[in-house]
Amino acid sequence: KAWSTEISEILSEGKTKAKRLERNIGRFVNIGMILPYVHHFLARLRTLLKHAKKRKSAIPLPSPVQEDLKLMQKVIVRAQNGIDMNNLAYRMPNIVYRNDSCPFGLGGYDVRASGWRWIIPPELRFRATNNLLEHLANIVSIKLGLLDGSIKKGDCVLSMSDSIVSCSWLKKSNFDEEPDIQEDGTVKMDPLQAEVRAEVAREHALTMMENEICEYPQWFPGVQN
Repeated sequence: KAWSTEISEILSEGKTKAKRLERNIGRFVNIGMILPYVHHFLARLRTLLKHAKKRKSAIPLPSPVQEDLKLMQKVIVRAQNGIDMNNLAYRMPNIVYRNDSCPFGLGGYDVRASGWRWIIPPELRFRATNNLLEHLANIVSIKLGLLDGSIKKGDCVLSMSDSIVSCSWLKKSNFDEEPDIQEDGTVKMDPLQAEVRAEVAREHALTMMENEICEYPQWFPGVQN
């Protein structure tokens, strides 16, 4: 409770000093030992800490950092309620999804039979990279599985994609605004898409933690898709 209270105080003040921020980051790292999704959201906090150490006064909290801290409060509650030991060890997935996307749509299917697809409206096409679309497909498949009851509490999901980048984003430990490396090796800078990735990652992390589901990403060659 003390950890959550201190976060509330920081958010209320809208600023923090380096020592206080560093202490809280250390706490989050400890929680990350049992809830690995925490590591997605430490990049912005560490970037802020780097700048805070150069100041004598408190440093203001950017909006994305505030959202990360709000998420950490929910993570702390989850940790207090206890963690399923099955989610702390590697085990065989009992549910497998294959997901894919293109500029015209995205979709996925459970190898046991069910599937879904969404055709992107013409006016929205080519506004997002294929990496982002495939990342969304990976997450939507699990969301739909929870809604239709095919995924249950304690399940272990294997999310398969032919995009190495989208697979890495499911376990990536840095969602700061950064270059988006395309499959052809080119680099695209787009802070808006980085923000979308972060927001989607927050929602996905909460979904997985609240439902006590473990997830492994796996890449497979596009020719097999």
